Amino acid sequence: MSINRFNLYFRSNVFCFGIFILYPFSLIAQPFDSLTKAIQKWDEQRIADLKAENGWLNLVGLEWLKPGNNPIGSGKDAAIHFPAGKFPLQAGNLIWQNNEVWYEPDPAVTVTDNGMRITEKKLLWSEKGDSHSILGYESIRWTIIKRDTKMGIRIRDLTADALKNFTVIERFPAKPEWVIKAKFVPEPGWSFRTIPIVNVLGQTIQMKTPGKLVATIAGQTYQLDAIEDGPNVLLIVFGDETNDVSTYGSGRFISMPLPADGITDVWLDFNMAFNPPCAFTPFATCPLPPIQNQLHLAVYAGEKLYRKQGKKN
Repeated sequence: MSINRFNLYFRSNVFCFGIFILYPFSLIAQPFDSLTKAIQKWDEQRIADLKAENGWLNLVGLEWLKPGNNPIGSGKDAAIHFPAGKFPLQAGNLIWQNNEVWYEPDPAVTVTDNGMRITEKKLLWSEKGDSHSILGYESIRWTIIKRDTKMGIRIRDLTADALKNFTVIERFPAKPEWVIKAKFVPEPGWSFRTIPIVNVLGQTIQMKTPGKLVATIAGQTYQLDAIEDGPNVLLIVFGDETNDVSTYGSGRFISMPLPADGITDVWLDFNMAFNPPCAFTPFATCPLPPIQNQLHLAVYAGEKLYRKQGKKN
């Protein structure tokens, strides 16, 4: 299962791919301001994506379904709890059975799916296909997510405090020396084997990897496993010695295009290392760096630890 389906979304943060492609092998020799301008543009799109309706700043809840009936609402009798004061005390029922999730509406409450009012029992998710349902009530949105054997509801508030209070993510100064030449080694026959990745829930999930990035950094050679993050996209989940000091404790991500067949020389740009969703909200389910992706050095590049309301790192 990819991070996209994992809704670890850097599905909406595809902005970084285009900028990454712009970096030729002569990048190191280019004027320093070229790199700085590219990072500034990257940051602008990064912030726009975080603030978007499907971004991470508006998450206000993550609730797990139990098999059978799950009444939803903000009242004490609800099994799936929504924000008090912004959601009805009761608003129908979610039913998880036979590898399907259905919504049974309350006729007294207007709940929509992608803007269309739901007036009868509706299938939201099944094992046979992806869910495209986005349910809504006023400023509240919610979607179905699956994490291994768990089925959950991700709840958003388009007027969330975290969204309104967001200012900036501090970062290390962009430096050309953190653009590392690497070699992409695809899986034999593009077999896309799977590797075990542990997430913040403690689950171990088998995730597809199309290959490794082999890079020498500060005199040590690393073989970093990349995981599939949607069609033709790689995600590198890595840790380093800045974690829990000046960067997020559970590691950071780098996203890049899948090299075309026959292309092996690539650039691994740590200036574009970014925080996982869990750095912004407790309601995300982020993957953790596998042991082979732990760097034994401090990477003073990319985003620093996000502190709410723009507090200094």
